[in-house]
Amino acid sequence: MDGFFGLLGRYDSYGECLLAVLEQVVCGFRRWPASGWDLLQALNAVLQTAGWWRILPKAGEKGWKALIPVYNGYTYARAVRCPGLFYAQIAVILGYIVWILLLPFYLMTGSTTAFHALNILWYGVEIVDVVWMIVIAVRLARAFDKNRAFTAGLILCPSIFLCILGFGESVYTDPAFVPARPQEWRCASCGHVNRVSRLTCEQCGARTRIW
Repeated sequence: MDGFFGLLGRYDSYGECLLAVLEQVVCGFRRWPASGWDLLQALNAVLQTAGWWRILPKAGEKGWKALIPVYNGYTYARAVRCPGLFYAQIAVILGYIVWILLLPFYLMTGSTTAFHALNILWYGVEIVDVVWMIVIAVRLARAFDKNRAFTAGLILCPSIFLCILGFGESVYTDPAFVPARPQEWRCASCGHVNRVSRLTCEQCGARTRIW
């Protein structure tokens, strides 16, 4: 919020003030990365996305869904078998939008009440976001049958532990998950391996299957 203090008291029109706020937001993106911390956050986001890319197929979802903003949150909630968690992410997004829309009222008036209201909204949104991530981490660890130490790792250092789940040999153990249909089956009569599209054995014509 510190970057917006330069606009304090400079505008009398809500529309002009809101445009100035949005311009500050855009300028902030243009100046990125402004520090090593920004680069560290970018690396963290890349690692988390890579981890989810490999985790989602194990949970019956497409890996590319991890790349789509907002939709990836819905997919993560589905992967841990709790789609309702997505509403928490929607609440976070709406909270940030409302914060941006209310900010000009404070910048125009300098009201202490407006300042405290904006702080309460901001920290409330942050708390919801943190709780959402914790619930996702706990349910994900449970789905992969991990212990409490691993769950703590997912909460405190998600970029590393998501990659461990995704690129390691961890198996999704949720009984609600139905594995994909096998691509081949073995004939019980002759042992020949056939494509799943065939109803009879290509070699002997039998219909009996081992797997």
